[in-house]
Amino acid sequence: MAKGLDLVLRMPACKLQEYQDFIRTSKTETWVEIHRSKKNIQAKLRFIRYRINGNDYVLLTSLLDAEKFPRHAIRDLYHARWGIEEFFKTMKSEGKIEQFHAKTLRGVRQEFFSFLLLQSISRILTLKLRRKKSAPRASSPSSSRSCRVQLNQKHTITLSFGSRHAF
Repeated sequence: MAKGLDLVLRMPACKLQEYQDFIRTSKTETWVEIHRSKKNIQAKLRFIRYRINGNDYVLLTSLLDAEKFPRHAIRDLYHARWGIEEFFKTMKSEGKIEQFHAKTLRGVRQEFFSFLLLQSISRILTLKLRRKKSAPRASSPSSSRSCRVQLNQKHTITLSFGSRHAF
């Protein structure tokens, strides 16, 4: 690839002809050459298919050497990055990290590091809450019934700071 950088990405269902040709087969991997003269793109790439819990996933990579980079290694590499990708997604959606309020570099850094601190605290609280034997119960003000709460980082701060019984 350009500048010696390689890619590994999950392919969403798309109309790309090479992708369509691959998913119609039962192959677990194939190599393709993509040419797009209008966009001046020419690349040799590799599709990899694998299954987890009955769901098929397709990866696209520029790591072409199957001996050096076997299918399972590419799959494991992609999934090892998943936590990082989810963190970036959280930074963008929950932290609105692309929409800084500050006007100076110092202010932007302060917002960024504040977000990282909040995420770290959230992660610690999530892990502490998960260590409890039973999931916490949340009661609706309009009902005497309680329900189980799925713990994740997004809900941890609300549960922990909004409830006196979090710990």
